[in-house]
Amino acid sequence: MKTRRIDEDYWETTKKAYLAWVKLNDALNKIKSRKANFPSGISEAVVGYVYDYEIIEKGAGDLYDPTNDRIIEVKASANYNRDLTSFSPSEFYDDLIFVRYNQDNMTFDIYDLKRSRDAIDDIPVSTTETYKDHRSQGRRPRFSIIDQIIEKENLKPDKIFSIDTGSIDL
Repeated sequence: MKTRRIDEDYWETTKKAYLAWVKLNDALNKIKSRKANFPSGISEAVVGYVYDYEIIEKGAGDLYDPTNDRIIEVKASANYNRDLTSFSPSEFYDDLIFVRYNQDNMTFDIYDLKRSRDAIDDIPVSTTETYKDHRSQGRRPRFSIIDQIIEKENLKPDKIFSIDTGSIDL
């Protein structure tokens, strides 16, 4: 596994990418076009920055927690009220973190779901199949983390982060 710390240069580039994404979505909105998907590079950098995790440049997972020797998978949605999250059938991770971008106040609600890949095996992805069924067939499991985990368990964000101010609220 090859990792990279989020240094000041990396973080400044992430903030520029975020501002470009916001500007792109504003322009798309003006021409009545669908907004651009939320870039994984931004959500992963936000979580890495907030929790002091390293970016995984080569290897399984998105982030590495060097303090606890854990692989972190980050999923995100720019639609605050719904998502359809897709997973690689072979991806391994020790912890799943979900980021909800709140467009109203331009903050990131971060949920540490404290679940490994195997811990979500029983989540239904269709009326007849589970996450594990799809994964074992080499298919990409898809389900709503907001519906199936966050709302079902009435979870609140572990952290709320503003990229503009750098503030982290608990």
